[in-house]
Amino acid sequence: FPQLKGFIFGEETNTFTLSNGEIVTIEIGPTPVDTAHMLSRLLDSKLAGVLAETIHKEMKTFLKEEDREKVKLLKYLDERQLGVWIDPLDSTNEYVRGVTGFSSDGLYSQSIHCVTTLVGVFDRITGKPLIGVINQPFYSTDSEGVWCGWSLWGISEEGLIGMSSPLTPVRKGDNLTKKICLVSSSEDSHLLDKINASAEWRTINVSGCGYKLLSVITGLANAYVLSKDSSFKWDTCGPHAILLAMGGNLEPFVRQGGGGEVLYHCHGEGEGSKCWANKDGIIAYVSKDILSSLLFVID
Repeated sequence: FPQLKGFIFGEETNTFTLSNGEIVTIEIGPTPVDTAHMLSRLLDSKLAGVLAETIHKEMKTFLKEEDREKVKLLKYLDERQLGVWIDPLDSTNEYVRGVTGFSSDGLYSQSIHCVTTLVGVFDRITGKPLIGVINQPFYSTDSEGVWCGWSLWGISEEGLIGMSSPLTPVRKGDNLTKKICLVSSSEDSHLLDKINASAEWRTINVSGCGYKLLSVITGLANAYVLSKDSSFKWDTCGPHAILLAMGGNLEPFVRQGGGGEVLYHCHGEGEGSKCWANKDGIIAYVSKDILSSLLFVID
């Protein structure tokens, strides 16, 4: 996709500063040998070789047969107008800890299950999210204890709506009557009290913005609320597109009189990564009925 060069953004960067002050920019070379040579400036040569071979390996499609026709819709999108947001490793703390946490209501609070890779494609002119992909690399283990992952995707461009066939979630636990609103551990206590005092809603704290949004998409939760500016464009662009493909949405939590959109082409105020924060917070949902019910409680 040569038209995308210079328009792929994310939390991470491919530029590194060595201990001697030398700045190294990592790029994929034309061959595995070229890429390994580049990576060896940062890594052990053996590891660099393994990574280079993996990067250049021909990928097999993970799409189910019924999904392949839907993906053909992408040929109608103009590459020259697209940008990409990527978060290669959301919920980094859980990845580093590597702990398999306890599941409540089918949700994991602090666990390697919360790790996701997030890819979102947006329109550089309008800022609207168009395509989303979420990969959950540590979904379950096989009979030998090896981790297996899964992915889902969605296309939300007008006239090109489509999405993959997600897994069917299994809600567990004793309290299945109340709707679940996912929140962060640092969420405002006054907001939490409002939601938990409701006869229809309760909150659950789980790690990772990507995992929270994935849980809303798969139906393990009904909504996700974040009142602070601690999520970023790379966290939300991909899941936002999938929610739109489902008939849901991701909107600013600070609704400013009932309007506003979360867009992905213009940065806001602040330095460094803060200029790409969703400064008005976010509220994610899969239907207008869910949104109305939650707003009735928190407004």
